[in-house]
Amino acid sequence: MNMSRVPAFDAEAEVRVLLIEDDLVDEMALLKAVKDQHLPYLISIARSIAQARAELARQQFDIILADDSLGDGTCFDLLDAFAGQLVVLVAGMGEEQITARAMELGVHDYLLKDSQRGYLKLLKWRVAAALRQSNLARQLSSSQASLRATLDAVPDLLFEIDAQGRYHDFHSARSDLLLVPADVLMGRLVAELMPPEAAAVVMASLAQAQATGSSYGQQIQLDLPQGPMWFELSAVRKADSAADDPHFVVLSRDITARKRSEQALFQSLKDKEALLKEVHHRVKNNLQVITSLLRLESGRTELADTKRVLDDMQGRIRSMALLHETLYRSGVFAGTDLAAYLSQVATQVFRMLARGRLSLKLNLAPLKVGMDLATPCGLLLNELLTNCFKHGFADLDGASAEGEVRVSLQAVAGGPRWRLSVSDTGQGLAADFEARRGQSLGLKLVSDLARQMGGQLEIGAGPAAEFSVAFTPA
Repeated sequence: MNMSRVPAFDAEAEVRVLLIEDDLVDEMALLKAVKDQHLPYLISIARSIAQARAELARQQFDIILADDSLGDGTCFDLLDAFAGQLVVLVAGMGEEQITARAMELGVHDYLLKDSQRGYLKLLKWRVAAALRQSNLARQLSSSQASLRATLDAVPDLLFEIDAQGRYHDFHSARSDLLLVPADVLMGRLVAELMPPEAAAVVMASLAQAQATGSSYGQQIQLDLPQGPMWFELSAVRKADSAADDPHFVVLSRDITARKRSEQALFQSLKDKEALLKEVHHRVKNNLQVITSLLRLESGRTELADTKRVLDDMQGRIRSMALLHETLYRSGVFAGTDLAAYLSQVATQVFRMLARGRLSLKLNLAPLKVGMDLATPCGLLLNELLTNCFKHGFADLDGASAEGEVRVSLQAVAGGPRWRLSVSDTGQGLAADFEARRGQSLGLKLVSDLARQMGGQLEIGAGPAAEFSVAFTPA
């Protein structure tokens, strides 16, 4: 933002002077002093009130040297024309009361004429001092105007508050955001004007600023005539405030629009979460219906191959239904704990297919993944465990079958790749495993699922059966 700047005072620059003087001797003495002292004055002369008014109307002067008494009036008759001008009154000795009154009415300075005209020796210094002070005053006024413009451009409320919570100053173009009118605000305490909860937040912000020098981010809600409004507070301790009476500059920013957007976004998120929860619940229920239908069909058929296929299908669908149930119960839909989900899948398969004294050992490290990875991973584990219970201990007597099935999920050398492995202490792989591998629907499905996970099925060298997949979570 461009701001006009007042130039610094230059003592060598030309000075436009209006001399209002009807005494020719005093006039000549002053002009001679200016010449003798080589002062850079461009002097215009007015010898009456009328001439002075005409000169002031015609041009602008840097300074006016005015006699207190003229033939057609006194300096007080020119006060209206002097408005906004820099005036030094030149009065006779003994006229201090006149000079005092003139200065009360806006005259900047004065010189007293003495019989030896010593006052002319002071002329240079008094004029320079007056110009310098005037220049500083203009600079201060310009700076204050720029500051006011800057503050008016800030859409926030600015307060000066002491450590007791008493208001000392206020500035903002948005007085409509105040709890009470600005003239009522001054001298009142925060606790007198604000609800207790909001007042406590303000005082806590001041206490933090007292302890650390600043405080940011505290929020309050106020009920204003236009409705509930939210504000965010920033407070800093004033550097020039006394140690025993600290004052703070507090900026209060209207964040109502942001809070309403946040609330709308939060409500939208809650609605979407409720919708997703309902979707997962219905998918799980539908999958359970399909599983029930397959179980009924399996109970009706007398063909062993058909019964086996239908039972395998039930296991696969149950693993998918279990994932949807896990997401539904957790209420977290962006992902799931793969270890917890695989533990449920493994336990479910174990309860349905294990016999004798078989045991299940799980070594699963926590890993957060999305549904895109959890679904094929659960199906793959279901297939491998089904294979273990059906084939790893097939030749053992059901009641005396003894062994262990192990499931592991661990990071490979600290990550980022992870490995899911399934092994058992059963009879190991058949001698013709490789020949039969290409004809096994389950192993074909496992290989496809491994590729879907971004990995590849690896089979241990034996003699124990061990299957694993290394993958990288997204």
